[in-house]
Amino acid sequence: MGIQTERNKSMKKFLIGIALISLTGCSNIMGIVGMQPFDSNEYGYVVSIRTKAATGDCSKENLSSMYMDTQLFKNYTQYIPYNEKTISMATDLNKLTEELYKHENPSSVYCKLKLNSISRSAEEIQKVVGSKPR
Repeated sequence: MGIQTERNKSMKKFLIGIALISLTGCSNIMGIVGMQPFDSNEYGYVVSIRTKAATGDCSKENLSSMYMDTQLFKNYTQYIPYNEKTISMATDLNKLTEELYKHENPSSVYCKLKLNSISRSAEEIQKVVGSKPR
C-alpha cells in the first residue's frame, strides 16, 4: 500500500509538471532554447520599410517616413530577449536609411541605388523575421 501511494504522488507531480509546461505555452520554452517566436510587429515594420523603398519615391516625405519606420523597427527590437540577429539587422538598416535621409539633395541616381539597397536589405530581414517559429 505504501509503494502505491508513492507512485500516485510521483504521478501527480509528473502530471502537474506537464500541465504547467502546457499552460505556460511554447514561447517560454522557445525562449529558453534560444528560439524567438514570430513577431508580427517586427514583420510589419520591415514590410513597410521595404514597400516604401521599392516605390523608388525619392521625395523628402517618403524618405522621412521610411527613416522613421527604421527608427521604430530598431527601437522595437532593441530589448527583445534572444533577438540579437534582428537587432543587428535593424540597426544596419537604420544606418542605411539614415544616410539617404540626411543626404542633402541626393541625385536621382544615388537615391534610386540607395533605395534598391534598402529594399534588398529589408527583403532579407523580412525572410529572417518571417522564418521564426510561429
